[in-house]
Parts: sequence; structure tokens; C-alpha cells
Amino acid sequence: LLADSCHYRSWRAHVLFDLGRREQAEKEVQSALLACPELIDALVLLGNIMADQGRYPRAREAWNQVLSKDPDNAAAGANLKQLQLSGVEERKQ
Repeated sequence: LLADSCHYRSWRAHVLFDLGRREQAEKEVQSALLACPELIDALVLLGNIMADQGRYPRAREAWNQVLSKDPDNAAAGANLKQLQLSGVEERKQ
């Protein structure tokens, strides 16, 4: 039952993010990860939300967590590569 709740919260967070409701999406994804910290899709989304908010170190941390659990995760790998290529982390310092 707990896993179902985690997946539901993660799915809901994705929908909220897609609707532009970023703060609500962040709350939902954090709730999902609190109950199920290993939930890969929620970690990827957390990174996406953090990057969208300009919180690049936190985005990098989330995507690196994904890759530590799932080294072949295409989304996290692509997001990290894009973050590096964009140079936004260097410009913010």
C-alpha cells in the first residue's frame, strides 16, 4: 500500500509540474520521496523541478542520486549533460 501511495504522489507531482504548478509539484514529490526515497522517477522529477527553479546544485544532486541507483537512466544522464553544457552553474557563482 505504501508503494502505491508513493507512485500515486509521484504521478500527481508529474501532472502538477506539467500544469505549471511547480510549488505543489515539489511538495508532492518530496512527500513521495519521504515515504519511498528510492523512487527513481520521483528523483528525476525532483531534479527537474529544482533546475526549473534555478536550484542547480540540488538538481545535480537529485540526478546523481538517480545515476547511483540506476547508472543507465537516460533522463538523469541527459539532464546532467544538459546542465553541464548550459554553463548556468558557473554563471550563478
